[in-house]
Amino acid sequence: MTFGRPKRLLLGMLALLAPLPLPFNQVIGWPSLVTFWVAVGLFMRRAWQDSGGWLPNWMMNLLALGYLPVLFFDVTALSRGRILQPVVHLLLFALAVKLFALRRERDKWQTLLVVFFVFLAATGTSVHPAVVLYIVAFLTLALLLLSRFTSFEMLSRHARRAPEMESVPLAGFVTGSVIFAILAAIPLFVFLPRLRSPYVLGPGGGYGSLTQVSSFQDVMRLDGIGRVRGSRAVALRLTYETPPASSHEARIKVMTYDRFENEQWSRRVRRPRRNEKRLISRQPDGFYPLGREPVYSWMEVWMQPFRGVGLAIPVDAVELDVIPTALEKLVSGATGSPVLLDDSGVVELSFGRPTMVRYRVGLAEAPRTAVTSPLLALAPELELDPGGVTPRIAALAAEVMGEGTMLERGRRLETHLAETFEYTTDLIGAPEGESIETFLFENRRGHCELFASSMVLMLRSQGVPARLATGFLGAEYNPIEGYYIVRQSNAHAWVEAHDEARGWRVFDPTPPAGRPMASEAGLAQLVSQLYDFLLFRWDRYILTYGLADQVGFVASLRELWLTITGWFGGDGEAAAELVSRPAPLADPATVPEEELPAQMTPAAWWPLGLGLLLVTGGFFWYQHQRFDATVAYLRLRERLRPELGPRLESVPPLAMVQRYVDRYPHCARPARELVELYLGESFAGRRLSAEQVRRARELLRLALRRDRVLLSRGGSMLRSSSPSEG
Repeated sequence: MTFGRPKRLLLGMLALLAPLPLPFNQVIGWPSLVTFWVAVGLFMRRAWQDSGGWLPNWMMNLLALGYLPVLFFDVTALSRGRILQPVVHLLLFALAVKLFALRRERDKWQTLLVVFFVFLAATGTSVHPAVVLYIVAFLTLALLLLSRFTSFEMLSRHARRAPEMESVPLAGFVTGSVIFAILAAIPLFVFLPRLRSPYVLGPGGGYGSLTQVSSFQDVMRLDGIGRVRGSRAVALRLTYETPPASSHEARIKVMTYDRFENEQWSRRVRRPRRNEKRLISRQPDGFYPLGREPVYSWMEVWMQPFRGVGLAIPVDAVELDVIPTALEKLVSGATGSPVLLDDSGVVELSFGRPTMVRYRVGLAEAPRTAVTSPLLALAPELELDPGGVTPRIAALAAEVMGEGTMLERGRRLETHLAETFEYTTDLIGAPEGESIETFLFENRRGHCELFASSMVLMLRSQGVPARLATGFLGAEYNPIEGYYIVRQSNAHAWVEAHDEARGWRVFDPTPPAGRPMASEAGLAQLVSQLYDFLLFRWDRYILTYGLADQVGFVASLRELWLTITGWFGGDGEAAAELVSRPAPLADPATVPEEELPAQMTPAAWWPLGLGLLLVTGGFFWYQHQRFDATVAYLRLRERLRPELGPRLESVPPLAMVQRYVDRYPHCARPARELVELYLGESFAGRRLSAEQVRRARELLRLALRRDRVLLSRGGSMLRSSSPSEG
């Protein structure tokens, strides 16, 4: 008997589970998955009824030919050139067909291979932490399937005729195997080389990743910021070395726009002779200058860069420190990537990193509204473009701004827009809400892009250089770890205007009701912050764990090792200092011996040898202490190996004990009692008590005796006078 019915049912359950994450990963749609599940459900119904009628080979070939035009349509029309979706559809189709064609034993293993490929597609496209639960569930079910297949194979070889198999206690084996697989996967995950992205659709990269922030592109519509305000996705994470004052306003700039045309903003293409970007020279202290004031406190930022988009820099920043990765330190000894600054105050890295950038920003002491830049002399001429300015807009600007200094006139205009106009998001996406004149003279209400864009055009109409700035305003404090979260809902637009006396100034004409505000503290917010904390760690240390992280991890292990060996050698502090302080490359012959870095001398290895000795001794002690009926049975069975050879493993327990009794009749009673304990423990699921374990140890000692003995009913032993057996 081949146990075809239970094997088909097990394969069907595994096939149902394998593609579960694919719709969540947006690889295939739910209709495709539901269709596949219906097909597998029909297969399992047929397998349960054991009605037969499985597909022959010629029908499989016909179905394969019939799927070719479907595959062509899927590649060219449905998937629009994306190859992953058609391949997954093909795998699901092949799996469904193979399930209905399970006729021979090898067909089941081929089907299991297709299930495994579907599992790889599901895990390789998953970036959510929930994929861990899916992997554990799939691994558990796969181990159950393989264990059952093995037991079915052994029973069929022994001509088992019963229609059903008795329950086998596999819970402990499967649980232990899953735990062992997880523990074994941890060092493999940490140390296996990573030279490219590890996921088909995941971010990858190896430097850490953050959730994708709102798109600050080179071209922005008048409702570009408003469209992402409803998202709670994390854009940045901030920490302060010194807690900020309650009046501190986290206004962080990402992009600026200076050209307005066709009711949308764009970044003007600078002429080459204007030298749009310049490399900032590093100061002697290692920092990049962004302003002229002294640093009062430092802010640390985690940000994922974007193509053509600069770093997110607070408007009150005066210095920048780009923190290098461990890989950059190892390869070139770099202390940070070179920095470029354009004439609109946008900061970029000259050599972009594939994912997360970590950097520190020095902030001024008091909240400032000035945006300083080494290229101030070049910028004002470019921010006087009259595009979008109409006579009505110019007349309104002249009426509101009046006379006075640039700062006084700008404040009048800012106050006028903030107090006499109403903030609303109802016009986002509406045609009537995408016109500056409509906003100023008809609706008199709108979102932050309309307020800021109107002020830029009105300032330009009065000869004041101005530009639109976009970024984030405000942050939400996360008490779980002590950092501030900047979300897409904090996206905002404001105005930068140039004052000949004081440089660039920040104006925000949006009413206070329309500015991003931190949500009120509560249970829902706390749960959200906890979830964000877990996602941040998952993104940083799982999804994008790569070569740079591996280098840093190995370096930290080396530092820890040298510190420990230094403690045993009495010079732990010096060893830690030598590891943490990078040594310059030089000819050892020219460096004094006392200045050479710590070396791994043979004497430094004795703690490792002692540790290995303790681990080895502990392992053998554990093996000696670990004793149950199964261990006793295996030791008893080994005595028949010279007689049975390789056939020993295939002999059932009762047949084995009969052979043993025939060979050693004086050991019949302890051998049979020992095998009964083994059968109860291994097949009936009865766990031995401490007394039974001691009894099993005594029975094994008696069963292995080569002298003839008599066992009384009470268990007493009398040595006979017969000669001992060889």
